[in-house]
This record gives sequence, C-alpha cells and structure tokens, in this order.
Amino acid sequence: MAPTFGLPPDEGGEEGVWRPSLELVGGQVRLGKVKGRKGWFFRVYVPSRRGYVLRVLKGAVTLEDASIQAVEEWSKLREVEKATGSPLGTLLSSCVNGWIQSQQIRHDSGELSATALQNKKGLFEGHVSRFIRYKRWVYVSDIPVDGWSDYRFWRREHGWKLTRATQPPNDQSLNAEVYRIREWYSNYLLPKRLVSSAPTLKTVRIDEETRDQSNPPFSPEDYRLMYLWLEEWSQKDRRQEYEEKGTRTLNPYWRMCFRHYFLIASNTGCRPSELKS
Repeated sequence: MAPTFGLPPDEGGEEGVWRPSLELVGGQVRLGKVKGRKGWFFRVYVPSRRGYVLRVLKGAVTLEDASIQAVEEWSKLREVEKATGSPLGTLLSSCVNGWIQSQQIRHDSGELSATALQNKKGLFEGHVSRFIRYKRWVYVSDIPVDGWSDYRFWRREHGWKLTRATQPPNDQSLNAEVYRIREWYSNYLLPKRLVSSAPTLKTVRIDEETRDQSNPPFSPEDYRLMYLWLEEWSQKDRRQEYEEKGTRTLNPYWRMCFRHYFLIASNTGCRPSELKS
C-alpha cells in the first residue's frame, strides 16, 4: 500500500529555520537541521494537515545514524496510517464521539443514570471540545504531555464566557470535570492504546464549609419543624374525605409512606436526582 503522505507540493525552495541536508525514500522523507536547535530532524508532508510533521531524531549523531533512524520513523508513520487512516493517528473528534457512544451504551444497559449521561455528554460536546479547538489539536498525537495542565485556568478565564453561564465555575464543578476527563483517559484512550499515560490534571481540595454551602443541609430547627408537621399531617384522620374523593393524598397509609420516605431521604444526604436513580 503506497503512503498518501510524504510527498510535498512545489515549495519553490526551503528557506528559513529549516535547513535540508538529504532526501530519503524518493523524496518522501527529508533530513536536515533546524536553526537554533541541536540534533538531526526529519519531516514529511501530510496533506490532511496541509503542512509538515517535524520530528527530532533522538540519539542520532552522524548523518548515517540520522538517515537510518529517519527511515525507521517514517515506517512507523506508515503503520499508523494503515491502522487509522492518517499518519498522525486517530482524530480527537472521533475519540470524543466514541466515548459518548460508549456511555450511551452504559445508560441503555442500566449501568449509568440519565443525569450522569447528560452531564458527560454536555461536558465533552461542550467544554472539552471547545478546549480542544482552542488548543488547535486535531489528532490524539497532537496532545503534549502537559497539554491539559491549563484546563482549569482556561475554564475560569475564557471557557465559561462561551456559554450562558453568568460567572466562572467553582472549584467543585471543575473537580468534577477533571474527574470525567481522567475517566475518559482511563476507560477509553488508555485501553485502546491511543495514549501512553493519563494527563496532568489536578483537583483542588474543597474544605467542608465550602462543600456544605453548595448543598446546604437542613438546620436542626428546620428539621424539627418538618418532623413534627409531617407527623401530625400523616396521622390526621381524613378517612371520610378519602372515601368521598378517593384521593391518594388523603389516605393515611400513603401519607405515612411519604413521611418515612422524607425522613430517610433527608438523612442520606443525597440530591433528589440521586435518589431517583
């Protein structure tokens, strides 16, 4: 299978920082030096990017060493192209879509709640995709080791302005987003061997007071009032009205069920959506 990359268009000469020394594999690989940088480099033209891929040849000292290593690296790019359709590897957009589809399957099989699916879908179709475009990443191989390190800063300074939000996200929200991005790596990108390591993404420790403010508990006085009111409400004899109207809310049995549900739910600390799922 002949490679679809490597043959550059007519350039009219190669000037500037790139200093060509040798052409290999019929001109598909160009070996040379880069002004201001040490070592040998090779580059190949990639039509889908409309530009060159430039790679350093680590450990190559002589021109002969660099030539051998450049051909080896070129062969690896060919193998990647055969497997993914591009010498640069898998498109990030397909990885985002693939992850969302995998979560949809989990939801359809009952493993994932509708709320969790919607949160993940919204994050990856929204903030994550916008961050990828902001970074100008196209392929998985475009992401450097520390590529995600400024995600929190971007979300606080720029990302939130691209949505309907009226203020930057808090640390708890960003921690949740960081966790989901890590999950994408751990359960999708790494198992498929699309990446070799998880991203540099840190969470921020949230103190107990700040955490409680986002989902404040009942005060002891509120809880006492609700407890007493529900007790009286559930035990009130309204059998005659129930027999006349047949409304379930008038039935003492269902009132008692609601009272116990409320007492149990309020002690779990769960949100209503979490209790439903």
